[in-house]
Amino acid sequence: LVGSAAFIERARSVRKMLGGGMRQAGVLAAAGLIALEKMPARLAEDHRNARLLAELLDGVRGLDLDPTLVRTNILVVGIEGTGMESAALTARLAAEGVLFGTIDPKTIRMLTHLDVSEEQVRGAARAFERVLGCKAAGETAARVS
Repeated sequence: LVGSAAFIERARSVRKMLGGGMRQAGVLAAAGLIALEKMPARLAEDHRNARLLAELLDGVRGLDLDPTLVRTNILVVGIEGTGMESAALTARLAAEGVLFGTIDPKTIRMLTHLDVSEEQVRGAARAFERVLGCKAAGETAARVS
């Protein structure tokens, strides 16, 4: 970094505010190396799990999603048809062990990642069916515990 003494002092202050004074940078670098070296091969599994989740949730009463549009490990699902707001649905499903984020009161966001197995995806779908009252059009959900 090149500049006046006052500029350098200000830059040092900003660097420290942003975590640049960390002495254990190797710990963060190790996580970065794992992400770059090992995770790209795993990403296909995360994408498959997200597509599976979308397929399992397709048709669950009140959920608005199109499984054919799922291309990554991220699902964005409209919930207006459930009659619930995101915060309420989040709380109900958290009690079932299913965690996800909210985008707005009528939209949720779910992710699959290293710590989410195919069986957990299937369990999450069953939890949605229990909380939202099974499939639309009178279909009966499989009750698997």
